Amino acid sequence: MAGRPRLCVVALLALTLTPACFPEYLRCAANADCPEPEYACGDEGLCVRATDSMSSSSSGVSVGSSSSSSSSSSASSSGSSSGQSSSSTGSTSASTGSTSGSSTSSSGASTSGGWQLTAALDNAITALAVSPTTPDTVYAGVPGYGVFRSTNAGDSWTEYNDGLMTDDDNVVSLAASEDRLFVSTTQRMYRRTLTTPWTTTGPTSMQTGDRVVLAADPQNADLVYAGSDRGKVWRSDSGASSWTVATAGLLELTRVNCIAVGGSNRVYVGGNGVFRSASAGETWQDMELGLTDVKALAEDSAFLGGALYIVDATGVYVYENFLLTPLGNVPSASTVALGQTVNGARVYVGANDGTNVLVYTTTHDELLGQQTPWTPTQVRGNAGSSFIWALAVAPGDTRRVYAALNSGLNVYRTFTGGQ
Repeated sequence: MAGRPRLCVVALLALTLTPACFPEYLRCAANADCPEPEYACGDEGLCVRATDSMSSSSSGVSVGSSSSSSSSSSASSSGSSSGQSSSSTGSTSASTGSTSGSSTSSSGASTSGGWQLTAALDNAITALAVSPTTPDTVYAGVPGYGVFRSTNAGDSWTEYNDGLMTDDDNVVSLAASEDRLFVSTTQRMYRRTLTTPWTTTGPTSMQTGDRVVLAADPQNADLVYAGSDRGKVWRSDSGASSWTVATAGLLELTRVNCIAVGGSNRVYVGGNGVFRSASAGETWQDMELGLTDVKALAEDSAFLGGALYIVDATGVYVYENFLLTPLGNVPSASTVALGQTVNGARVYVGANDGTNVLVYTTTHDELLGQQTPWTPTQVRGNAGSSFIWALAVAPGDTRRVYAALNSGLNVYRTFTGGQ
Protein backbone atom coordinates (compact mmCIF):
# COMPACT_ATOMS: atom_id res chain seq x y z
CA MET A 1 0.00 0.00 0.00
CA ALA A 2 2.05 2.85 -1.36
CA GLY A 3 1.91 6.19 0.35
CA ARG A 4 1.28 4.84 3.87
CA PRO A 5 3.69 5.97 6.62
CA ARG A 6 5.98 3.23 7.87
CA LEU A 7 4.76 1.24 10.85
CA CYS A 8 7.53 0.24 13.18
CA VAL A 9 6.95 -3.45 13.98
CA VAL A 10 8.83 -3.98 17.24
CA ALA A 11 9.76 -7.65 17.02
CA LEU A 12 10.85 -8.51 20.52
CA LEU A 13 11.46 -12.08 19.51
CA ALA A 14 13.51 -12.45 16.39
CA LEU A 15 13.88 -9.32 14.26
CA THR A 16 16.81 -6.98 13.91
CA LEU A 17 15.88 -3.32 14.36
CA THR A 18 17.57 -0.01 13.80
CA PRO A 19 17.36 2.43 16.73
CA ALA A 20 15.54 4.95 14.50
CA CYS A 21 12.63 2.53 14.24
CA PHE A 22 11.94 2.57 17.95
CA PRO A 23 9.22 4.90 19.25
CA GLU A 24 9.97 7.33 22.06
CA TYR A 25 8.57 5.11 24.81
CA LEU A 26 11.24 2.49 24.03
CA ARG A 27 14.11 4.97 24.31
CA CYS A 28 15.69 5.22 27.74
CA ALA A 29 18.45 6.65 29.90
CA ALA A 30 17.81 4.31 32.84
CA ASN A 31 15.86 1.13 33.61
CA ALA A 32 13.04 3.17 35.16
CA ASP A 33 12.30 4.70 31.74
CA CYS A 34 11.22 1.35 30.30
CA PRO A 35 7.47 0.53 30.11
CA GLU A 36 7.56 -3.01 31.53
CA PRO A 37 9.25 -4.28 34.73
CA GLU A 38 11.16 -7.04 32.91
CA TYR A 39 12.79 -4.56 30.53
CA ALA A 40 16.17 -2.93 31.06
CA CYS A 41 17.87 0.03 29.41
CA GLY A 42 20.49 -1.37 27.04
CA ASP A 43 23.78 0.07 25.87
CA GLU A 44 22.16 1.58 22.78
CA GLY A 45 19.74 3.62 24.89
CA LEU A 46 16.81 1.30 24.04
CA CYS A 47 14.55 -0.77 26.29
CA VAL A 48 15.10 -4.49 25.82
CA ARG A 49 14.15 -7.53 27.81
CA ALA A 50 16.60 -7.96 30.68
CA THR A 51 16.65 -11.71 30.03
CA ASP A 52 17.29 -11.43 26.29
CA SER A 53 20.74 -11.30 24.75
CA MET A 54 21.83 -8.11 22.99
CA SER A 55 24.41 -7.67 20.30
CA SER A 56 25.39 -4.55 18.38
CA SER A 57 25.64 -4.54 14.61
CA SER A 58 25.65 -2.06 11.78
CA SER A 59 21.92 -2.56 11.39
CA GLY A 60 21.04 -1.94 15.04
CA VAL A 61 20.25 -4.10 18.03
CA SER A 62 19.40 -7.77 17.68
CA VAL A 63 17.02 -8.89 20.41
CA GLY A 64 16.77 -12.62 21.04
CA SER A 65 17.03 -15.13 18.20
CA SER A 66 14.70 -16.87 15.81
CA SER A 67 14.44 -19.81 18.18
CA SER A 68 13.95 -17.84 21.39
CA SER A 69 10.53 -17.35 22.91
CA SER A 70 9.04 -14.32 24.58
CA SER A 71 9.03 -14.26 28.35
CA SER A 72 5.97 -13.63 30.41
CA SER A 73 4.94 -10.03 30.97
CA SER A 74 3.68 -10.82 34.47
CA ALA A 75 5.75 -10.27 37.57
CA SER A 76 5.05 -13.01 40.13
CA SER A 77 3.13 -16.24 40.26
CA SER A 78 -0.27 -16.65 41.81
CA GLY A 79 -0.62 -20.28 40.89
CA SER A 80 -0.40 -22.50 37.85
CA SER A 81 -3.13 -23.58 35.52
CA SER A 82 -4.15 -27.20 35.40
CA GLY A 83 -5.84 -29.43 32.93
CA GLN A 84 -6.66 -28.94 29.27
CA SER A 85 -9.55 -27.02 27.79
CA SER A 86 -12.41 -28.72 25.99
CA SER A 87 -13.07 -28.27 22.30
CA SER A 88 -15.31 -25.52 21.06
CA THR A 89 -18.93 -26.43 20.64
CA GLY A 90 -20.80 -23.15 20.69
CA SER A 91 -20.77 -19.47 19.95
CA THR A 92 -18.22 -16.78 19.35
CA SER A 93 -18.29 -13.08 20.19
CA ALA A 94 -15.70 -11.74 19.68
CA SER A 95 -2.36 -13.11 36.99
CA THR A 96 -0.70 -11.25 38.67
CA GLY A 97 2.08 -13.53 37.96
CA SER A 98 3.76 -15.97 35.65
CA THR A 99 3.78 -19.72 35.98
CA SER A 100 6.46 -22.28 35.49
CA GLY A 101 6.50 -24.82 32.76
CA SER A 102 5.98 -24.47 29.02
CA SER A 103 5.04 -26.36 25.91
CA THR A 104 5.04 -25.63 22.20
CA SER A 105 2.18 -24.59 19.93
CA SER A 106 1.70 -25.93 16.42
CA SER A 107 3.84 -23.10 15.03
CA GLY A 108 6.66 -23.64 17.50
CA ALA A 109 5.71 -20.63 19.64
CA SER A 110 6.38 -20.85 23.35
CA THR A 111 3.31 -21.63 25.44
CA SER A 112 4.68 -20.78 28.86
CA GLY A 113 2.25 -19.48 31.49
CA GLY A 114 0.95 -15.98 32.09
CA TRP A 115 0.55 -13.15 29.61
CA GLN A 116 3.35 -12.73 27.08
CA LEU A 117 4.16 -9.70 24.98
CA THR A 118 4.18 -10.68 21.31
CA ALA A 119 6.05 -8.95 18.53
CA ALA A 120 4.56 -5.53 19.17
CA LEU A 121 2.74 -3.46 16.57
CA ASP A 122 3.62 0.13 17.40
CA ASN A 123 0.13 1.62 17.37
CA ALA A 124 -3.29 1.12 18.87
CA ILE A 125 -4.99 -2.11 17.83
CA THR A 126 -8.72 -1.64 17.26
CA ALA A 127 -9.65 -5.18 16.21
CA LEU A 128 -8.50 -8.79 16.59
CA ALA A 129 -9.67 -12.00 14.98
CA VAL A 130 -8.41 -15.58 15.27
CA SER A 131 -8.72 -18.12 12.48
CA PRO A 132 -11.50 -20.61 13.33
CA THR A 133 -9.34 -23.46 12.03
CA THR A 134 -5.76 -22.39 12.85
CA PRO A 135 -5.33 -20.92 16.35
CA ASP A 136 -1.80 -19.66 15.60
CA THR A 137 -3.18 -17.42 12.83
CA VAL A 138 -4.24 -14.03 14.21
CA TYR A 139 -5.35 -10.86 12.45
CA ALA A 140 -4.97 -7.34 13.86
CA GLY A 141 -6.52 -4.08 12.69
CA VAL A 142 -4.12 -1.15 13.04
CA PRO A 143 -5.53 2.35 12.46
CA GLY A 144 -3.56 4.12 9.78
CA TYR A 145 -1.85 0.94 8.59
CA GLY A 146 -4.57 -1.58 7.71
CA VAL A 147 -4.57 -5.28 8.56
CA PHE A 148 -1.65 -7.33 9.84
CA ARG A 149 -1.46 -11.12 10.06
CA SER A 150 0.57 -13.46 12.23
CA THR A 151 0.79 -17.17 11.45
CA ASN A 152 2.88 -17.99 14.52
CA ALA A 153 0.70 -16.78 17.40
CA GLY A 154 2.17 -13.28 17.33
CA ASP A 155 5.89 -14.06 17.11
CA SER A 156 5.94 -11.90 13.97
CA TRP A 157 3.46 -9.84 11.93
CA THR A 158 3.22 -8.99 8.24
CA GLU A 159 1.00 -6.59 6.32
CA TYR A 160 -2.10 -8.20 4.87
CA ASN A 161 -3.32 -5.27 2.81
CA ASP A 162 -3.30 -6.43 -0.81
CA GLY A 163 -6.49 -5.01 -2.28
CA LEU A 164 -7.15 -2.38 0.39
CA MET A 165 -7.28 1.14 -1.01
CA THR A 166 -4.31 3.29 -0.01
CA ASP A 167 -6.49 5.97 1.60
CA ASP A 168 -8.55 3.42 3.49
CA ASP A 169 -6.67 1.92 6.41
CA ASN A 170 -8.48 3.05 9.57
CA VAL A 171 -9.72 -0.37 10.64
CA VAL A 172 -12.82 -0.51 12.83
CA SER A 173 -13.70 -4.21 12.99
CA LEU A 174 -12.53 -7.66 11.87
CA ALA A 175 -14.35 -10.99 11.62
CA ALA A 176 -13.09 -14.41 10.52
CA SER A 177 -15.08 -17.35 9.20
CA GLU A 178 -13.40 -20.55 7.97
CA ASP A 179 -11.17 -19.42 5.06
CA ARG A 180 -12.70 -15.94 4.86
CA LEU A 181 -11.92 -12.64 6.51
CA PHE A 182 -14.00 -9.48 6.71
CA VAL A 183 -12.93 -5.95 7.65
CA SER A 184 -14.65 -2.62 8.04
CA THR A 185 -12.89 0.73 7.90
CA THR A 186 -14.18 4.27 8.27
CA GLN A 187 -14.56 4.36 4.48
CA ARG A 188 -15.63 0.95 3.24
CA MET A 189 -16.11 -2.74 3.93
CA TYR A 190 -13.98 -5.52 2.44
CA ARG A 191 -13.85 -9.29 2.24
CA ARG A 192 -11.20 -11.77 1.17
CA THR A 193 -10.16 -15.41 1.24
CA LEU A 194 -6.78 -16.85 2.19
CA THR A 195 -5.80 -16.99 -1.49
CA THR A 196 -7.47 -13.89 -2.95
CA PRO A 197 -6.90 -10.18 -2.14
CA TRP A 198 -9.34 -7.82 -0.46
CA THR A 199 -12.34 -6.75 -2.52
CA THR A 200 -14.85 -4.06 -1.60
CA THR A 201 -18.30 -5.03 -0.42
CA GLY A 202 -20.91 -3.56 1.92
CA PRO A 203 -24.57 -2.50 1.88
CA THR A 204 -25.54 0.38 -0.37
CA SER A 205 -26.97 2.25 2.63
CA MET A 206 -23.59 2.26 4.40
CA GLN A 207 -22.22 5.81 4.45
CA THR A 208 -18.66 7.10 4.41
CA GLY A 209 -17.65 7.76 7.98
CA ASP A 210 -19.88 5.05 9.48
CA ARG A 211 -18.21 3.01 12.19
CA VAL A 212 -19.36 -0.49 11.34
CA VAL A 213 -18.83 -3.54 13.56
CA LEU A 214 -18.85 -7.05 12.10
CA ALA A 215 -19.63 -10.57 13.33
CA ALA A 216 -19.47 -13.88 11.46
CA ASP A 217 -21.51 -16.96 12.31
CA PRO A 218 -19.08 -19.73 13.33
CA GLN A 219 -21.55 -22.39 12.21
CA ASN A 220 -22.34 -20.87 8.81
CA ALA A 221 -19.50 -19.36 6.77
CA ASP A 222 -21.96 -17.48 4.55
CA LEU A 223 -23.73 -15.64 7.36
CA VAL A 224 -22.23 -12.27 8.34
CA TYR A 225 -23.72 -9.37 10.33
CA ALA A 226 -22.87 -5.67 10.34
CA GLY A 227 -24.07 -2.77 12.46
CA SER A 228 -23.26 0.93 12.41
CA ASP A 229 -23.06 3.80 14.87
CA ARG A 230 -26.16 5.22 13.14
CA GLY A 231 -28.23 2.30 14.40
CA LYS A 232 -28.32 0.39 11.12
CA VAL A 233 -28.04 -3.41 11.00
CA TRP A 234 -27.39 -5.52 7.91
CA ARG A 235 -27.11 -9.22 7.20
CA SER A 236 -25.43 -11.19 4.44
CA ASP A 237 -26.27 -14.77 3.49
CA SER A 238 -23.55 -14.89 0.84
CA GLY A 239 -20.30 -14.43 2.72
CA ALA A 240 -20.59 -10.63 2.41
CA SER A 241 -21.07 -10.68 -1.36
CA SER A 242 -24.46 -8.99 -0.97
CA TRP A 243 -26.36 -7.43 1.94
CA THR A 244 -29.92 -6.88 3.12
CA VAL A 245 -31.27 -4.50 5.75
CA ALA A 246 -32.09 -6.36 9.00
CA THR A 247 -33.82 -3.80 11.21
CA ALA A 248 -37.27 -5.30 11.85
CA GLY A 249 -37.98 -4.57 15.52
CA LEU A 250 -35.03 -2.18 16.01
CA LEU A 251 -36.98 1.08 16.14
CA GLU A 252 -35.37 2.07 19.45
CA LEU A 253 -31.83 1.26 18.37
CA THR A 254 -29.77 4.41 17.72
CA ARG A 255 -26.23 3.00 17.61
CA VAL A 256 -24.48 -0.36 17.44
CA ASN A 257 -21.29 -0.84 19.45
CA CYS A 258 -21.11 -4.63 19.25
CA ILE A 259 -22.65 -7.76 17.76
CA ALA A 260 -22.53 -11.30 19.19
CA VAL A 261 -23.57 -14.48 17.42
CA GLY A 262 -24.95 -17.24 19.64
CA GLY A 263 -26.38 -20.68 19.10
CA SER A 264 -29.68 -21.75 17.49
CA ASN A 265 -29.93 -18.64 15.24
CA ARG A 266 -29.55 -16.23 18.17
CA VAL A 267 -27.88 -12.89 17.47
CA TYR A 268 -27.46 -9.86 19.73
CA VAL A 269 -26.65 -6.21 19.07
CA GLY A 270 -25.59 -3.82 21.80
CA GLY A 271 -25.39 -0.04 21.94
CA ASN A 272 -28.00 2.16 23.57
CA GLY A 273 -29.62 -1.10 24.68
CA VAL A 274 -29.46 -4.85 24.05
CA PHE A 275 -31.55 -6.35 21.27
CA ARG A 276 -31.97 -10.05 20.53
CA SER A 277 -32.93 -12.01 17.45
CA ALA A 278 -33.97 -15.67 17.52
CA SER A 279 -34.21 -15.79 13.71
CA ALA A 280 -30.67 -15.00 12.55
CA GLY A 281 -31.45 -11.32 12.30
CA GLU A 282 -34.75 -11.44 10.44
CA THR A 283 -36.62 -9.92 13.39
CA TRP A 284 -35.45 -8.36 16.67
CA GLN A 285 -36.75 -7.71 20.16
CA ASP A 286 -35.64 -5.16 22.74
CA MET A 287 -34.49 -7.12 25.81
CA GLU A 288 -35.36 -4.09 27.99
CA LEU A 289 -32.49 -4.59 30.42
CA GLY A 290 -32.11 -0.93 31.36
CA LEU A 291 -28.53 -0.77 30.02
CA THR A 292 -27.83 2.21 27.79
CA ASP A 293 -24.10 2.12 26.99
CA VAL A 294 -23.27 -1.47 26.03
CA LYS A 295 -19.64 -2.01 24.99
CA ALA A 296 -19.38 -5.76 24.39
CA LEU A 297 -21.45 -8.96 24.32
CA ALA A 298 -20.72 -12.70 24.30
CA GLU A 299 -23.05 -15.69 24.59
CA ASP A 300 -22.43 -18.96 26.42
CA SER A 301 -24.35 -21.31 24.13
CA ALA A 302 -24.07 -24.33 26.41
CA PHE A 303 -26.74 -22.72 28.58
CA LEU A 304 -30.25 -23.57 27.38
CA GLY A 305 -31.45 -20.46 25.59
CA GLY A 306 -28.02 -18.87 25.93
CA ALA A 307 -26.38 -17.06 28.84
CA LEU A 308 -25.45 -13.58 27.67
CA TYR A 309 -22.42 -11.77 29.14
CA ILE A 310 -22.62 -8.00 28.87
CA VAL A 311 -20.06 -5.25 29.43
CA ASP A 312 -21.83 -1.94 29.97
CA ALA A 313 -20.53 1.41 31.20
CA THR A 314 -22.08 0.50 34.57
CA GLY A 315 -20.40 -2.89 34.97
CA VAL A 316 -20.38 -6.54 33.89
CA TYR A 317 -23.58 -8.62 33.84
CA VAL A 318 -24.91 -12.01 32.85
CA TYR A 319 -28.44 -12.51 31.56
CA GLU A 320 -29.88 -16.00 32.03
CA ASN A 321 -33.25 -17.44 32.99
CA PHE A 322 -34.78 -14.02 32.23
CA LEU A 323 -32.70 -12.43 35.01
CA LEU A 324 -29.96 -9.80 34.73
CA THR A 325 -27.27 -10.34 37.39
CA PRO A 326 -24.26 -8.08 38.11
CA LEU A 327 -21.03 -10.08 38.18
CA GLY A 328 -18.94 -8.57 40.93
CA ASN A 329 -16.64 -5.59 40.92
CA VAL A 330 -14.61 -5.54 37.71
CA PRO A 331 -12.98 -2.08 37.48
CA SER A 332 -13.36 -0.09 34.26
CA ALA A 333 -14.34 -3.10 32.14
CA SER A 334 -13.84 -2.52 28.42
CA THR A 335 -14.61 -5.73 26.54
CA VAL A 336 -15.56 -9.40 26.90
CA ALA A 337 -14.77 -12.63 25.07
CA LEU A 338 -15.38 -16.26 25.89
CA GLY A 339 -14.27 -19.70 24.90
CA GLN A 340 -16.98 -22.33 24.69
CA THR A 341 -16.57 -25.61 26.57
CA VAL A 342 -18.76 -28.70 26.49
CA ASN A 343 -20.63 -27.73 29.66
CA GLY A 344 -20.23 -23.97 29.66
CA ALA A 345 -17.64 -21.29 28.99
CA ARG A 346 -14.46 -19.64 30.15
CA VAL A 347 -15.15 -15.89 30.18
CA TYR A 348 -12.58 -13.10 29.90
CA VAL A 349 -13.16 -9.40 30.60
CA GLY A 350 -10.63 -6.64 29.95
CA ALA A 351 -10.26 -4.12 32.80
CA ASN A 352 -8.04 -1.44 34.37
CA ASP A 353 -7.69 -0.91 38.12
CA GLY A 354 -6.25 2.57 37.71
CA THR A 355 -2.68 1.34 37.43
CA ASN A 356 -2.63 -2.03 35.72
CA VAL A 357 -4.29 -3.52 32.66
CA LEU A 358 -6.00 -6.73 33.75
CA VAL A 359 -8.07 -9.56 32.37
CA TYR A 360 -10.63 -11.01 34.78
CA THR A 361 -11.55 -14.66 34.26
CA THR A 362 -14.48 -16.78 35.36
CA THR A 363 -15.77 -20.19 34.33
CA HIS A 364 -19.41 -21.11 33.95
CA ASP A 365 -20.41 -24.77 34.22
CA GLU A 366 -24.00 -25.29 33.15
CA LEU A 367 -24.01 -28.98 34.12
CA LEU A 368 -23.02 -28.20 37.71
CA GLY A 369 -24.81 -24.86 37.83
CA GLN A 370 -21.64 -23.12 39.01
CA GLN A 371 -19.93 -19.82 38.24
CA THR A 372 -16.46 -19.35 39.72
CA PRO A 373 -15.42 -16.03 41.30
CA TRP A 374 -13.55 -13.56 39.10
CA THR A 375 -9.79 -14.13 39.01
CA PRO A 376 -7.72 -11.09 37.93
CA THR A 377 -4.61 -11.66 35.81
CA GLN A 378 -2.19 -8.85 35.03
CA VAL A 379 -1.51 -8.20 31.38
CA ARG A 380 0.57 -5.05 31.77
CA GLY A 381 1.67 -3.19 34.87
CA ASN A 382 2.11 0.55 35.34
CA ALA A 383 -0.16 1.09 32.37
CA GLY A 384 -1.89 4.29 33.46
CA SER A 385 -5.18 4.74 31.65
CA SER A 386 -4.46 2.17 28.92
CA PHE A 387 -7.19 -0.37 28.33
CA ILE A 388 -7.85 -3.55 26.36
CA TRP A 389 -9.53 -2.59 23.11
CA ALA A 390 -9.95 -6.13 21.79
CA LEU A 391 -9.93 -9.69 23.14
CA ALA A 392 -10.06 -12.85 21.06
CA VAL A 393 -10.24 -16.47 22.22
CA ALA A 394 -9.04 -19.18 19.87
CA PRO A 395 -11.87 -21.54 18.85
CA GLY A 396 -11.24 -24.97 20.31
CA ASP A 397 -8.80 -23.77 22.98
CA THR A 398 -10.41 -21.75 25.76
CA ARG A 399 -7.06 -20.90 27.41
CA ARG A 400 -5.48 -19.39 24.31
CA VAL A 401 -6.36 -15.69 24.34
CA TYR A 402 -5.04 -12.65 22.50
CA ALA A 403 -5.39 -9.14 23.92
CA ALA A 404 -4.77 -5.79 22.23
CA LEU A 405 -4.17 -2.58 24.15
CA ASN A 406 -4.93 0.90 22.91
CA SER A 407 -1.39 2.19 23.45
CA GLY A 408 2.20 1.23 24.01
CA LEU A 409 3.58 -2.30 23.63
CA ASN A 410 0.18 -3.63 22.98
CA VAL A 411 -0.33 -7.18 21.63
CA TYR A 412 -0.31 -9.85 24.32
CA ARG A 413 -1.16 -13.53 24.39
CA THR A 414 -1.65 -16.35 26.85
CA PHE A 415 -1.81 -20.09 26.30
CA THR A 416 -2.87 -20.79 29.89
CA GLY A 417 -5.87 -18.53 30.43
CA GLY A 418 -3.57 -15.89 31.91
CA GLN A 419 -2.62 -18.06 34.89
